[in-house]
Amino acid sequence: MTGTRFGLFWSFRNVSWNFLTFLLVLASPGLIYFNACTLIPENPSAVESWRDYYYFVRRRYFIGVSCWILAVATISTVVLQFPFLHPARVPQAALLALGVVGAVSESHRVHAGMVLFLLTLVLLVALTLGFRPGPFATP
Repeated sequence: MTGTRFGLFWSFRNVSWNFLTFLLVLASPGLIYFNACTLIPENPSAVESWRDYYYFVRRRYFIGVSCWILAVATISTVVLQFPFLHPARVPQAALLALGVVGAVSESHRVHAGMVLFLLTLVLLVALTLGFRPGPFATP
């Protein structure tokens, strides 16, 4: 099992496909689309305050984020056969926690802290992958 299989559509090349596997894999982009539609209304010019709109839709958005990360974790376990204790589970668990906190909290400070946490997480993952030999390493 190599780390090259995580997060790349190329990793699905050796999957034994059936209808349920296909639906499971489509759940991830479907949930990303749901989240995008939740954050951006049909008529964005009608939004008077993006801050108020964000807090109006935040629960639905963060529940969608939580469902998306659960779908990603399920896909990586069931379809790609990642072990339960794989290093990729750390950012998945962090994003799941972020989704739960975002759905529950109404505090502006908590949401600002979540942004800083997410930026730090993305930076750490990028640095980890950047210093790792393999397909993510720079030539």
